[in-house]
Amino acid sequence: MALVSKFSDVLPADEFAAVHHLVMSATEPERMAGSNPYGITFWFGLAQPRNVVEDVISLFLRPLLALGRNSEVVGAEWWLGRLSPPYDHNFRPGAHRDSGEHPATGKLGSPVISSIFYLTTVHDGLLVVFDGEPDTSLGAHDYVMPHQNLFVTFRGDRWHSVMASRQLWPAAPPEGDCDPVRLSLVVNWWHYRIASRPVQNMDIVGAEYDGRIYPELTHARLA
Repeated sequence: MALVSKFSDVLPADEFAAVHHLVMSATEPERMAGSNPYGITFWFGLAQPRNVVEDVISLFLRPLLALGRNSEVVGAEWWLGRLSPPYDHNFRPGAHRDSGEHPATGKLGSPVISSIFYLTTVHDGLLVVFDGEPDTSLGAHDYVMPHQNLFVTFRGDRWHSVMASRQLWPAAPPEGDCDPVRLSLVVNWWHYRIASRPVQNMDIVGAEYDGRIYPELTHARLA
């Protein structure tokens, strides 16, 4: 069962190189001052991109969404991911489903679509998406090995996790050279504007981007 849609070579080479450089620079640990990129998300209303990440979302990622789902989307929540090996140990949330608070009701809901755009290639720290409970022994699941310039989408209410290859294939030998960090742009596509109140494990949720965090992203634009 295909639970994940995959799109390769999403950005032209020059644009990809520029985005890779800027995101790598913006997420350097010394620049993060102890913060985890996974705990900081921003809201993009899809009207006017404010930085290079939102250029990528608007110009290259949104056109790849299934047309029927695209019409439901009113905005995108995005954040940057940076993990060093062992990738599964450094991913704090573990198996989870994406959620956001509806500002009018206070209830948590799931995005229309969850997605990840990979900026590096690594042979571990794979994305696993589950068709049901987050247990690989219980039934169907799909996986994606991170590869640069690859965009993947899946239904927003699916359980998913970052896992080590050994968890799925204990006898598999290690593969060859790869990038030193697992770098990604994560985008949740929402049918309502999520509330910006921080929740567990989050420092900033759904903030409006003003350039104070990741100022490097405004240095070069794609549009």
